[in-house]
Amino acid sequence: AHAARGNAGEADREKAAYVEARKAIPPDSDWGYNKAKDMLAVSAAVLDAAFERCGLLRVESIEELFSMADVLAKQPRPAGKRLAIVSNAGGPAVLATDALVQGQGETARLSDATLEALDDVLPQQWSHGDPVDVLGDAGAGRYAKAVELVAADPNSDALLVVYSRQGA
Repeated sequence: AHAARGNAGEADREKAAYVEARKAIPPDSDWGYNKAKDMLAVSAAVLDAAFERCGLLRVESIEELFSMADVLAKQPRPAGKRLAIVSNAGGPAVLATDALVQGQGETARLSDATLEALDDVLPQQWSHGDPVDVLGDAGAGRYAKAVELVAADPNSDALLVVYSRQGA
């Protein structure tokens, strides 16, 4: 009982030290924000590199999205109608799939080799088919590897990558 009380006292001291440290940081300070921003920049750079390697184009605003849609509408159509979709959110992937089917397209039937490779890099809960849901907690590395694997699949004529910002 004495040891447990000692641990509780230590935890209380650590909590008090944390509270005091936080009080020393001005409320309008960007402490913590810059660290998170730097981490996001690194993740974005990794994702950009993976996209470039796969020949993907990235848009960062609604305006760019519509401009890109206009550009893509003027391009030759893919050789076939099999589209692979990689997303970190099920809802947008389902909406994309619905639009694809309404437009007479079809989801790609990913090869066994691609599915096995995805099993090696994605958590057990992933969708195990097309659309590929890499799950909302996917970091840039997992996302990029999934995109790379799916882009190389021989059973797909085109690839759509959907990124949905997660959290607050």
